[in-house]
Amino acid sequence: MSRKREGTTTKAPWTVETLENAVQNFDVVEDLQRRYRKRQNLTLKKRFRLAKSSNASSKARKTS
Repeated sequence: MSRKREGTTTKAPWTVETLENAVQNFDVVEDLQRRYRKRQNLTLKKRFRLAKSSNASSKARKTS
């Protein structure tokens, strides 16, 4: 048995559209975070490689 609510004009603070927008925004943010992490990871690897190579070259200079 369904009852009709009469006289209620309260509107939900969200609609399907706003929820869909929020979900899309989460996807965008997630994508950006993933890209940023990848970039950070690459720079760390490069930095490590550079440090190793510069360390090796400085050792070579010291021995000669």
